[in-house]
Amino acid sequence: MKKIYSYILLLLSLTSCKKILEIDTPIDRITTDIVFADDATANLAVTGLYNRMMEQNSYITSGAMTIYCGLTADEFTNTSPGVDDEFSTNSISTTNSIVEQNFWASAYSLIYHANSIIEGLERSKGVSSQMKKQLKGEAEFVRALVYFNMVNIFSDVPLIVSTNYKENAAVARMDRALIYEQIQRDLLDATTALPDSYNPNERVRATKWTAYALLARVYLFRKDWTNARSTASVVIGSGQFGLVNNITEVFKQNSTETIFQLNPVVVSISTWEGNLFIPGSGAIPNYSINSGLLSIFDSSDLRLANWISSTNVGGVNYYYPFKYQIKSGSGDESYIVLRYAEQFLIRAEANTQLNNISEAQNDLNIVRQRAGISPTTANTSNDLLLAIEDERRREYFAEWGFRWIDLKRTDHATAVLSALKPNWQPTDTLFPIPISEIRKNNLLTQNAGY
Repeated sequence: MKKIYSYILLLLSLTSCKKILEIDTPIDRITTDIVFADDATANLAVTGLYNRMMEQNSYITSGAMTIYCGLTADEFTNTSPGVDDEFSTNSISTTNSIVEQNFWASAYSLIYHANSIIEGLERSKGVSSQMKKQLKGEAEFVRALVYFNMVNIFSDVPLIVSTNYKENAAVARMDRALIYEQIQRDLLDATTALPDSYNPNERVRATKWTAYALLARVYLFRKDWTNARSTASVVIGSGQFGLVNNITEVFKQNSTETIFQLNPVVVSISTWEGNLFIPGSGAIPNYSINSGLLSIFDSSDLRLANWISSTNVGGVNYYYPFKYQIKSGSGDESYIVLRYAEQFLIRAEANTQLNNISEAQNDLNIVRQRAGISPTTANTSNDLLLAIEDERRREYFAEWGFRWIDLKRTDHATAVLSALKPNWQPTDTLFPIPISEIRKNNLLTQNAGY
């Protein structure tokens, strides 16, 4: 079985070192016949997709959203000069290798992998109908997650939903609203295709609740308040999850708060973020939390005490994210992609927009209570929206780029960041399209300001 698994990964990785828009040859029919010969091999193909999400350091599903979006926002700064400075100063060049490899190329590699699974399942005559349905739903969830990140980094991007290399070689950017429509279609399909429950003792495969959780976020970002509220309520009312009372246990494997997580696939690395954020003995952290972020925590906030740590080097205190507490070696941490607390904050914001003030306060206070701080005093729509934004900043700092994409979707990016970053321009809210991609595809256009 191990040999079969390795062979499947090889077949589905033939384009991993190439960007999807320059693929030379499609997956061969014989290849897909082998990979999707039966339930067992098809299942391994999807396992390979999950593994690919975590196999590289700080790629789009393994830390890039946290690291580089945290730098472009007001969360932390890099402590050593280098290419990361372009993110800290919001002066990203069109030749930036991180944007090209860690975001663009890794995203389309995952999208291609998901597309190949969907097409392989559709052609397969050996995979059972129930397994086809589930595995397709898992691939659709991953594709939706990647596209959600892409539209919030670049806005309009090419929409690739097949493995046809001739068509994919020259695709123009698609309006982000249409990409969101594809994301919603994928997630709605996944909610009916995926199972109701997790495999025992693990939360590393997508379930219907995983799809609903991401869908609630999508509705929130699209300002569809009614659907955001109702979809978050589906997750909250599922009975599958619960906030972890001991805040130090939130990021442990299979905590009751986890909706979806990714297992480590590299020996000695539990999570790439833990490895990057936690400094070695006597060393300065790679990334230091900004004073502005530290200042928004009440002194009694358990998140300040447990999710942030510090080290003194040369008489200087450096604070760094400590949500993941294992730098290297095996342990009891996996990479959390979706967790339960977000659903309360989604529903709180949606209810505020719908003028359901008391309901919004209740959900906001659930998150605040777990953090050990007093209930909110906000009692108007405007005050509640600001309180929720601050709570999202505290709850989701250094996590999947929440602060960066929240600043943009609320139209607060320029007001906040122009006061902190001397060279800030409103066009800095988007990353540049890699110039290497534009040179290969004359249908691609550049974002304004680059």
